[in-house]
Amino acid sequence: MNRFIFVCLTLLTTIHVQAQDNADHIPPQAMQLGRGIANILDWHPEGDVLAIGGSLGIWLYDESLGDLAHFPDAGSVTGLAWSPDGDQMATVDLDDTIRLWDVNLDSYLFNLNRSWAFSDDSYALHFSWAPEGERLAVITSDGAEVLDVNTGETLLIIPDLEFTLAWHPDGTQITGEVDLGEEIGMQIRVWDASTGSIINIYTGADPNLFWSDVQWSPDGSVLVGVTSIPATLHAWDVETGDLLNDVDMFSGEWSAYFDIWWLDDGQQLITVSRYVSPPANTILGMWNTENWTQIDRGFLLGDVQSIAKHPNVDVWAGLTWDSQMMIWGLEKAEPLQVRSVYSQPARILVWSPDNQYLAAASSTSESFNIWDVTMPDQPQSQIATIPYKGWNLDELRWGANSDTLIGFQSTPQITAPGAFPIGFIVEWDAQTGEYLRTIHETPGYVAHDGSGDYLPRYIWSDDFTRVVTEMSDQPVTISTVDSENGFPSPNEEITTIDIVDNPSKIIWSPDNTMLAAITHDPQGETSAWVYNAETGDLVNRLSPSFYNVLYDISWSPDSSMVALVGHRGIAGSGETEYRLDILEVNPSSDIATQITTILDADTTFYHAWHPESRAIAVSNSFGIGIYAIEAAPIGVDAAPITTIPDVLVFALAWSPNGKWLAGGHEDGTVRVWEGSHDL
Repeated sequence: MNRFIFVCLTLLTTIHVQAQDNADHIPPQAMQLGRGIANILDWHPEGDVLAIGGSLGIWLYDESLGDLAHFPDAGSVTGLAWSPDGDQMATVDLDDTIRLWDVNLDSYLFNLNRSWAFSDDSYALHFSWAPEGERLAVITSDGAEVLDVNTGETLLIIPDLEFTLAWHPDGTQITGEVDLGEEIGMQIRVWDASTGSIINIYTGADPNLFWSDVQWSPDGSVLVGVTSIPATLHAWDVETGDLLNDVDMFSGEWSAYFDIWWLDDGQQLITVSRYVSPPANTILGMWNTENWTQIDRGFLLGDVQSIAKHPNVDVWAGLTWDSQMMIWGLEKAEPLQVRSVYSQPARILVWSPDNQYLAAASSTSESFNIWDVTMPDQPQSQIATIPYKGWNLDELRWGANSDTLIGFQSTPQITAPGAFPIGFIVEWDAQTGEYLRTIHETPGYVAHDGSGDYLPRYIWSDDFTRVVTEMSDQPVTISTVDSENGFPSPNEEITTIDIVDNPSKIIWSPDNTMLAAITHDPQGETSAWVYNAETGDLVNRLSPSFYNVLYDISWSPDSSMVALVGHRGIAGSGETEYRLDILEVNPSSDIATQITTILDADTTFYHAWHPESRAIAVSNSFGIGIYAIEAAPIGVDAAPITTIPDVLVFALAWSPNGKWLAGGHEDGTVRVWEGSHDL
């Protein structure tokens, strides 16, 4: 549960105060948006309840994906499995603790039964219930243990069982993978589940393949193992150890198997594999186990990260990387049900101009959410989830009236010759999520061998009246924008800038009069510059307080200052130091004026300027620090005047009126803290 500490936040803009003197001035968390990151799912044995484990605990859903219950006390769950009778659930969390829960579905209660914690150098990788439900086999980094779930006693240790694990249908044997080194390679072994003695050894067509799953047939007569990269299937006669199928070593060269299910009492086998190269689709394939040929039938399920078969019918539930939970059948490739419930950590946060809505996205999650933030007592006030499948989301901008959202999208790579759209600007209705139009698209030509014209990159001013065109090693061009028929494109050239070296990032100042750029020279060293957007003249070189690799840059709201972010290795320590330099643009000098520097170790900085005062919020190793920016230089290693402790965020954004500070948290939620009008 979140603990709210309602204390007034006041940032002093003329007196530099040390952080330890302001420990009590913590902005209260006003709301938490979203359900965190989903990691794993499993059907109840009776098939009427679906359990999802994730960063904020366990959720239960019915067969129609309706909400049943939430158990946050389960912690950050990375793995879960119902017991065979459905009365218990085993989970594993981020601290590698196996927990056993007693489950009552009549009143939706989870009670902790017992737990098994592993040492710092031994961590849980996988676990599996024995068929009778009295034992739990757990693979750790030190081998496998068989645990008595009633007493907590360790019944058996198999030190060389390292990866896959499966129980024989009668519970008398365990199978799994052993790595015997480069000379011998990988083996599938079968052990007596009571004594740990080796019963059988099975080898594959290539001893160096990694076994991603292994399962017995329902009658225990056949053992099937699947490998990854290339994806191959091996079926052995359990009694003789002979291969029952011909293994094609090249058929699955660019894919990887990761799950198996038997159908129709062993007459058919379902395999789940994933393409290695983008778009990384998941394939549900079917095999005839009489002759071990693959039936000419398969379904592309999108990019699935976790999948589970319904215990009673041929239906699958899956969690996709684009924040959706889906249910599929075997009759057709389209999902039977879809629900968007989870997300990756937000790395893009944009407030609407009227301060009522917050758009949150991860650039590669393929969907983003719009939240209503006017009601702190209703944290699940999600008004739209918008998909953008197959593209990266590089930027979001709100329309002037807060009624539309504009998204800048790009494709991650070019995979074929010919004309190919490399980038879009798309507009959506912010209330319904409805696609309205494509505002702009960038076509280009790329030849198979990499020759041909390079594709242009456009950097649009906030009001779409100016655009920067960057193309290969050519000078950067600044142009007016022709918006006839609502389709903006570069029009008359204003000026060109021969930017030093290769610009990796170019941003407009808020008043659209200047450009700031980070460049890389052929040796990989980075520099930063400010140019006049009307004349192309160099205004300032931005010199950081110490040489480091620059990776981010931003303007203050009044266009007077620049935040320059970079990192460097600390010689001999193995640590990385991160630096955020605040520099004031100084047209009377060649070099911008150094104001202050914020330092931290081993924590990538994310930051956001306060919209109405000289202050900046920065993520760091202890949480979020809020720093006052003095009118005069205050030196290196600035201290925050207030902090939000013990949070790890990947994006920060102030609301336009400065009332709220939002952060994309590591658990997949967006958290909002109260700010102040007194900054």
